Amino acid sequence: MKLAEKQLSTELLAFYGPLLSDKQQDGLQAFLIDDLSVSEIAENDEISRQAVFDQLKRALDSLQEFESKLHLRENYLARRKIETQLQEKFDPRLLTTLIDLEEK
Repeated sequence: MKLAEKQLSTELLAFYGPLLSDKQQDGLQAFLIDDLSVSEIAENDEISRQAVFDQLKRALDSLQEFESKLHLRENYLARRKIETQLQEKFDPRLLTTLIDLEEK
């Protein structure tokens, strides 16, 4: 998995992780965050590497599907871009107020 793909998957896990099963969350956590290999995960869970690979693939596919339907990451990035533009053009105190209101 390329670094950019891993970063995207990690971000999607942050947004959609709770929608996955505990087993899928644990597998992705081990693979993406803890940086364990498929072999290491298989050994730890006492299952085959193929089973781990299949589980990770299904979980990653689910994350992509969630994003394609819900667009949480896409919308988050768009909001951050707008906030950066506002900060460059306007009083940062107004931006802080806007952010505070958004987080309520």
